[in-house]
Amino acid sequence: MANIQNNHISIRSRLRLVSLVVGLVFILMAISLYKNSSNVRTSINHAVVDSVDTIVNNSQSSRDFGLLNVRLNVFKNTFYLDNNWFEAESKGLQRDIESLKAATHSPDLRSLLSQLQEQFTVYQERRSWVNYLLFWRSEQDQEIGAIALLVQDIIDEKIANLRIVGAATGDLSDLRVLLSGYRVSLLEMAKLNAEENPIHLLSTSIDAPIPLTDELHSLITQLQPLTMAAPPVDRLSTHLVDHFHYYQYLMKQYLAEMVRLGELNQNLDQLSARILTSMEQLDRQTVVTVENVRGEVNNLTLSAVTTILILLFLVTLITWIFLKNLFNKHIQSPLEMVSARLQQFEEGDHRSLMQLERYDEWNNIETGFNRMLSSLEKSVVALKGSEKHYKGLHSNMKEGIFRATLSGKIIDLNPAAVSILGFDSLFEGLHHLNDVGKKLFVDPQARQQMAVLLSEEKALVNHEVEVSRQKGGTFWVSLYSRLIYDETGTAIGAEGVITDITSRKAAQDSLQQLQSYLQNIIDSMPFILIGVNADLEVTLWNKRAEQENILSAAEVKGRSLEQVCQLFKSTVYMLALEETLRTKKPVRLLKVESLKKGKDGRSRYFDILIYPLSLAGEVGAVIHLDDVTERSRLE
Repeated sequence: MANIQNNHISIRSRLRLVSLVVGLVFILMAISLYKNSSNVRTSINHAVVDSVDTIVNNSQSSRDFGLLNVRLNVFKNTFYLDNNWFEAESKGLQRDIESLKAATHSPDLRSLLSQLQEQFTVYQERRSWVNYLLFWRSEQDQEIGAIALLVQDIIDEKIANLRIVGAATGDLSDLRVLLSGYRVSLLEMAKLNAEENPIHLLSTSIDAPIPLTDELHSLITQLQPLTMAAPPVDRLSTHLVDHFHYYQYLMKQYLAEMVRLGELNQNLDQLSARILTSMEQLDRQTVVTVENVRGEVNNLTLSAVTTILILLFLVTLITWIFLKNLFNKHIQSPLEMVSARLQQFEEGDHRSLMQLERYDEWNNIETGFNRMLSSLEKSVVALKGSEKHYKGLHSNMKEGIFRATLSGKIIDLNPAAVSILGFDSLFEGLHHLNDVGKKLFVDPQARQQMAVLLSEEKALVNHEVEVSRQKGGTFWVSLYSRLIYDETGTAIGAEGVITDITSRKAAQDSLQQLQSYLQNIIDSMPFILIGVNADLEVTLWNKRAEQENILSAAEVKGRSLEQVCQLFKSTVYMLALEETLRTKKPVRLLKVESLKKGKDGRSRYFDILIYPLSLAGEVGAVIHLDDVTERSRLE
């Protein structure tokens, strides 16, 4: 009883129940996965955020220090006399170092940046003093140039005064030449000052030669004669010599300061290198941190994937157990019973009913199969009746029925076809007609022509062909044939109906001979005969009509009489013709003058006889035209 109630549950309901259970399991699994993924996501977020912050800070610090280092190198290698630029750039570098210290989280790096800041402060003080020395050198160059120009102006003025009074200018001219040479040397020294690169002095020692020492000593020596000249040249020259001695002192101080500045440069470079090394260590630590984070993420991911796989395995196992039980009990077992019954049906058992003893969807299959058996039995009975009827038609038809292959071999004939073709039995006919092109058709090309027509038209209707009879002689048949196709639409043969038309063919030949005989009689008549239908279209036109109108029968047939008749105006005969067609009584017109003249140029006359004609329900008329010209002339 419980089993019957269980079978009453449909397979769809069972599948719905299984789907519900699987859905609940998936919901539980989804909740578990959500919690697990939330924990994994939180852990990954913390690890990633920490590592990203570290990477971003280190990258920003490296980028900022790189810019600071470049700016510091530019500052160290640039010597300007512009104090405004120097002060602004110094303050900017101090701000950058302070900002970098504030943004750095590493104690070691912050300590190195503090040392860099202290060293840069000392370096800034030395650079200020070097800038002052360069400024003083520039002022000395200007003052020396101005004094030299003043001395030359004084000498030139004295020479001009002596020339005015006619006195000798020998000593002054010598001093002028000497001063010109001095100015040339002064220009060369100014050129050396302009070409001097202070950066080269940063790497020299304190014992190195003082720049411009030889040039300044040479200039002092050249100025000695001027110090013994007449006033005020002597005082100005002595003042120039004092300036050059002071210039030598400035150059000595300049060299000493540049050497000290070079030492500070080296200290700054060493600190920068240590800072870069510290940042590289931070980068390596960052790489290690990233690797650790990656390992942690991989472990968390592996844990999550393992949990998911375990849950999926459990769900798959549970689903498989449910589906296997459902499949075995409600699909496989009934399917085997159905397969066994179908096997019995294939072996010929068309009467036994299918008994699955189920009340679900299989019951529909059982009912449908049993209903099909009942319908099949009725169909078999009807089919046998149809087969008997078809065989009766096939055997009793007077027309021959045939079936042939595409190669021309006859494979079936009905009794009428066997008789028409002159065979005593079907076996004899099939055995003999293995090639209709050679053994049936009188014309060997007839089969090939039929094959071409069949391929083009797909069917032959009333196709007449002459064939040989087995017992001797030939006769004419009319064929109706069409192609036979298989399931794929490929032509595999032809079938059709064959009718003996020998008698009809003979009658047609006799009728054609009679028509030809009558046409010869009509054409041999000495008068004109013209036939028209109810629409006054030409249906008959004998030889005499062709001669008089210079138009052949083929040219005028079907055309209007009014268009082709050249002997008379249409008004002459049209009323009489219409009256004949209407009253169906003959009408005669005597001595009607023709439009066409005789050879001598004289008028011609015709008697016109119009009589009605009716054939197979069609109305028409025959026009008889008799040339009465000679008779009219005699009268």
